This record gives sequence, C-alpha cells and structure tokens, in this order.
Amino acid sequence: MWINADHHVGCAIHHGDSAVLEIADQVRALAARFEIREITFDMWRAGQLAAELEREGLTVSAYPQTDTRVIPASADSQAGPGSS
Repeated sequence: MWINADHHVGCAIHHGDSAVLEIADQVRALAARFEIREITFDMWRAGQLAAELEREGLTVSAYPQTDTRVIPASADSQAGPGSS
C-alpha cells in the first residue's frame, strides 16, 4: 500500500513463489517516480528484499506481523479516521 503527495492510494496483492520478486520490481518502479520515505516489511518473506532495498538507498524498517501488532492496527483501520 502506498500514498503519494496528492493523497492517491495504491495497493497491490501478489501471490505465489514469485511474489517477492514482483514486489521488488514494483517498489523500484515506485521509487523511480516518487520519493519513498520508508518501506515496512515482515521478516518472514521479505528480509532479503529489505536488505537489498536498503543497500540501494531506501529506508526500511521491520514490522513483524504478530497478533500484538496486527490486531490493533486492523481495529484502527476499520474504525475509520478520527475515531480513536
């Protein structure tokens, strides 16, 4: 998921063994068009990709998809803006 300066939001879903490679291509294409401030990733499948993108100069940070992190984030997103 991404958002640009004009508040345009995009989302892409990838499946299968080639998903990480497709995501790498998409992130690099977006980086060529936009200023990417940070990329968050889950170490489960994206650790190698994160290391490569960081070496290319992008800022990356780990966001493990654990229940303690994902459940509150999901609840906040379903509640909508300003409802906290």
